[in-house]
Order: sequence, then C-alpha cells, then structure tokens
Amino acid sequence: MDEDDTILAYVQGRLDASDAAAFETALADNADLRAEMATLQAVGTALAAQAPDRAVRDRGWAALSNAIDADRFGTPANTNQRPSVLQAAGIAVAAVMAWQFIAVPFLPTRQDAGLTPASENVPADGPVLRVAFVDDVPLADVVAVLTALGAEIIDGPSAVGLFTIEFSDEGTLNEAEALFAERSDLVTMVSRP
Repeated sequence: MDEDDTILAYVQGRLDASDAAAFETALADNADLRAEMATLQAVGTALAAQAPDRAVRDRGWAALSNAIDADRFGTPANTNQRPSVLQAAGIAVAAVMAWQFIAVPFLPTRQDAGLTPASENVPADGPVLRVAFVDDVPLADVVAVLTALGAEIIDGPSAVGLFTIEFSDEGTLNEAEALFAERSDLVTMVSRP
C-alpha cells in the first residue's frame, strides 16, 4: 500500500492495530506526513459537514448511472435538459403568433372603445339625460332608481364621467329629472343633450 492509501486507511480506521501503531510512529517522525494527514483530516471533516442527505446521494448515483449507460449504449445521459436561449425565444415567438392569429380574432370587440366626448350624440330610441353619479354611490342604489323609472344606461361614462340614460317617454324623463334634482346623495349633475 502506498503512502496516500495508508493515510486514507488510517483516517477511515481501516488499519489493523499493528499497522496503525507503525503509521503513528512514522507520523511522529515525519513532518511532511503530519501535514498531509492534517490536510486529509480537514478535507474529510469539511466533506462530512456537508454530506448530502440520502435523496441527494441517490440522485447523484442515478445521474452517474445514466451517464455510464449513455456512454455504454449511446443513449442520452440527461433527457431532462432545459431548452437553449434560442429554443426558448422560438417558443415565445410561436406562442405570440398563435395568440395573434388564433385567439385574437375570436375575442369580443367593442366598436366605440375608449372614452368619448360628453357632447357626442348617442343614438337612442327615446329621450335621454346625461347624468354624473356621486363617486362612492352604491351600485345597488343606482340600479334601484333606474329600475323604478324604467330607465336604462345606454352609454358612459364619458371622458368627464357622464352616463347617458334613456327613458321610454318624455314624461318619465321629466319625473327622473325631478327625482335626480332631489337626490344629491345619488347624482351630482343632470343635463339634457
């Protein structure tokens, strides 16, 4: 056994008593041997402190086994590889193109998207009012009033926050205008177009 094997066997406790005693005598007489021994013990201690758990060790053995099989049988060693940057970019481009040509045509579109001027005339079947509701008014209150009046919001909010409300006839519109004038908790402004 050469000197390195003897040092390793001594550190691991594999030497019999007579060989261990002979090694300890040689260790006492040789400073270089003591330095090698100290280095090996330090490395062993560091490795023992960072010893992987059983699952990590098993994955390491599995990876080594796959590499050996790949070398022996010509199969890929790691079949769980990540795509390269170019492959990832190609996948992203394909996804965007698929979205644009497959999904976007089926999305609902709105003809008058965005804010509109408050003065713009909205086609209506009956008379209309433009109304600005109080900012923190509960939606349930607005719906209850509009339902009681038989009114319907047909547009809004505009760029200045006005909703266009359609009524079935002029009499209902006049009734709503009077009601809105009394309800400062609901409406901040009412105007006729």
